[in-house]
Amino acid sequence: MAKRTQEVDYNLKLMAEVFKLEHLHWGYFPEKRFSGAKTLAELRQAQVNYTERLFSHIPEGVVNILDVGAGLGKTAALLQKKGYRVHCLSNDKYQETVINQKYPEIPFTRSKFEESDLAQQFDLVLMSESVQYLDWPAALSKLKQVLKPKGYLLLADYFRKDREPFYHHCKIKQPFEQETAQFFTLIKEDDITDHVLPTLEYAEFIWNEYVLPTSVILSEAIRERISPLLRFICYRFFKKGIDKIQRYVYQYAPDKFNKEKFKAKMNYVIQLWQLK
Repeated sequence: MAKRTQEVDYNLKLMAEVFKLEHLHWGYFPEKRFSGAKTLAELRQAQVNYTERLFSHIPEGVVNILDVGAGLGKTAALLQKKGYRVHCLSNDKYQETVINQKYPEIPFTRSKFEESDLAQQFDLVLMSESVQYLDWPAALSKLKQVLKPKGYLLLADYFRKDREPFYHHCKIKQPFEQETAQFFTLIKEDDITDHVLPTLEYAEFIWNEYVLPTSVILSEAIRERISPLLRFICYRFFKKGIDKIQRYVYQYAPDKFNKEKFKAKMNYVIQLWQLK
């Protein structure tokens, strides 16, 4: 049986439709902390700060930009407002719908970057929290095709420091850089780890204050409304799935919100690379 591919990232849909966030990336906190109570307003401002910090690394002379993993299109819209010509690319159906509705003037291609077939070349490819989702050898090959000679790759993402499986889906920084350096020269790096850590504080706050209590109430409601026989059947035949959900709720997710552990094992960096 062919593996089913997910066309919609429901985590992103939750952030957009429940929390009303215009950006889907982490926040940048200049003072490395929340100024007061943890609020959505301050998180939203931190996301704006992040975008401004990212834009500060765009070299002079750049005109055409490909935004890979374009989120909800707000970054592309802000780039366009600054005078850049932007093309969005994402394999997510929900992102395509939102961007086409909110920013119909911005070209959008729904495709995996590695499999994309674009008719033009770009001065710069932007990857804001997109690298971790890509097959990097294939992505490097595609970057050489879509970039103009001496074109730029501007990326912002979090990387593992070693092979320990904390945030296991993320690239390991040193091997990633060695592989990228075959075709690109690293122009500059901006380590913003300390400035994004408060984002984890907010995620932990939401998890503990709302997600966990909600999950407990739902579990109690379900147990109360099904018969002992059905509970036995569920436990007997779906134990692995139930155990997996419980591990995610009570162990996996809270572990990811541990900012001290994140700082010890991860680097969040903005990097500007230039094609050799």
